Amino acid sequence: MAGAPACSGTAGALLAVLDACLITGWGLQTVASASIDAGVCTLTLPTTPAMQVGSVALVAGATPSGLNGEQRVTGITANTVSFATSETGTVTGTITVKLAPAGWLKPFSGTNLAAYKIDPALHPDSTGIFLKVDDTTTLSSRIWGYETLSDISTGTGEFPTTSQTPLYVFKSEAASTSVRPWMIVCDSRMVYVGIRRYGTFDTEYGPEWWGFGEFASKKTADPYRFMVSGNYSTTINYTPTAGNSIATTNNVGYTYVARSYTGLGGGVKTQNYTWPLQYYSSGGSAAPLPYPNGPDYGLYLCKADIFEQSPVNMRGTLPGMLMIPHRLVRQICPDAKTAYLDNDVPGYAGRTIGLMACAHSSADWGVVAFDLTGPWEH
Repeated sequence: MAGAPACSGTAGALLAVLDACLITGWGLQTVASASIDAGVCTLTLPTTPAMQVGSVALVAGATPSGLNGEQRVTGITANTVSFATSETGTVTGTITVKLAPAGWLKPFSGTNLAAYKIDPALHPDSTGIFLKVDDTTTLSSRIWGYETLSDISTGTGEFPTTSQTPLYVFKSEAASTSVRPWMIVCDSRMVYVGIRRYGTFDTEYGPEWWGFGEFASKKTADPYRFMVSGNYSTTINYTPTAGNSIATTNNVGYTYVARSYTGLGGGVKTQNYTWPLQYYSSGGSAAPLPYPNGPDYGLYLCKADIFEQSPVNMRGTLPGMLMIPHRLVRQICPDAKTAYLDNDVPGYAGRTIGLMACAHSSADWGVVAFDLTGPWEH
């Protein structure tokens, strides 16, 4: 995507990616001309658009005013962006367009440090919990949740707690400015990040996925329904495996929610569960079903439920992310860093499903799915 920030093995690189996707957007251009024809508005730009079909563009300065705001992109050429509209007539104004940010806040920051928060103006029922990122080193970044922060260094309700295993996420296997492919799938309450930090060839390893945000809780009015999921509990540069990703059902050590459903104590470990049983990477070689499923030639996508580990309780469901119980190795994603978008998945009529590689091993990667149409349930 034109103008996208680069993730690399350098301090601050991860924050540049998160800021662009959550706070600022990127690729701002002033539109050269605009027109409406048969329910489609087309913006002609000076250079390559910073988005793809299915991206959300942010338009400003246009008349009719109904063209402004967030617009789902339906068409892209070398220098045009198109989207559906109910407006008609001539388009005027000094119009700008960019890839829209997801609408998070960044209340506190420091040198290669940042804290992100869901915007209470958009979501008055949000928890008010923060995600803190320490991106001061090259290979990895440390992440936490905080119930409160008064500045980047002062807060309460840290999770994982100081007595629990810390969480790290990886940017690159080497301290280098070499660019590492990444994907972010998010809305204004939940963020999934996949960074392909390891592997020289497109046929080696998939991205390692991690995430943070508010899930759909089984408890009514749950003020602690905020989760943080990392890749590892150390800065040691492990080779990617099936169990170090949010896109797995055996991630037993790297996901925490702010508190138990009781509201007592501090951060608690959780684990993803999905039908029909537990397995490693979504769509990986250890998944229980063949692809396609023999009796109905089917492809099944399953919501990932969050279970507190001790004692075991079903806490909620991850929004937007769908696990795949089929062995999909090398059968859907064309390589380990390219997404495949499908508009005809059974059971998801009218929705675009993004199928994306996830880390498993050097030769075999899993596949995790995301609902790219939404809205997601929180």
